Amino acid sequence: MEVLSESKSIARKAHTCDHCGCDIFPGEQYHRAFLKDGGDMWSWKSHLDCAALSARMHRDQDLCWDEGINLSEEWSNEREEMLRYRDEFPTVIARFEARSARRTAQREA
Repeated sequence: MEVLSESKSIARKAHTCDHCGCDIFPGEQYHRAFLKDGGDMWSWKSHLDCAALSARMHRDQDLCWDEGINLSEEWSNEREEMLRYRDEFPTVIARFEARSARRTAQREA
């Protein structure tokens, strides 16, 4: 995987965070990256704090530069690992907990 560019942008329209799945609202600053893997290219948008948690987990797990961390996958598979970061990234963890609660309520309805 190759990072073609990275930047912080101000949203002019609503976007969805590729880490947590929650809204990035117009006027909110967010992280944007353009990536390439083989013949595939895509953009990745995320809340700044989601990107920061991903980078922190990447460092803490001593991963190679091209081994990205997708927080949605981590929440599904390694929830306890993510909860270790609750004090440092409370808003990110709160987004995932709220999303999990909504999904549970939808399944039970």
